[in-house]
Amino acid sequence: LGTVAAPEGSGPRHLVLNAAQDAVYVLTEFSGEVLHYSRDTESGALALEGAASAVDPSAGLTHSRFGADPVAEHLVWGADLHVGDGVLWASERSASTLAPVRVAGDGSVSDATTFTETEPQPRGFAVAGPWLVAAGERSTEVALYAVRGAELELLQRVETGAGANWVRFV
Repeated sequence: LGTVAAPEGSGPRHLVLNAAQDAVYVLTEFSGEVLHYSRDTESGALALEGAASAVDPSAGLTHSRFGADPVAEHLVWGADLHVGDGVLWASERSASTLAPVRVAGDGSVSDATTFTETEPQPRGFAVAGPWLVAAGERSTEVALYAVRGAELELLQRVETGAGANWVRFV
């Protein structure tokens, strides 16, 4: 099997394929970027096409590194990535945000421009049609949002207990 490089020090973490399976998107843990790779559907070969930021610039976070304490050092800490309608939703744990990274018709990605503060340290979330549910590692609740394009509307918070870190729709 072949391999493909990610930018040095970016810390590739979570990946998703688009519906056509001709693009792969990777959220990086240390740089908070969504990397766009084109994918050859015959061979599976990947080629890096571009990247977009999923980090709120007003949060003042800086590039992280392996072994760092992102919260104590105020560093980027990307966690999870899911496909929405025309956007990729990404979570960042240090600033506790969810961000929509827009995907163009050609698969290219654009920097997120809106950010929703959510449950503390959002490790996991899931998108199902018009709904997004987010869980935070430092929260005792999950948040239910209505997805309205690239915007989220908080509908409800529900008590779940400590340490929730994964959400799945079945």
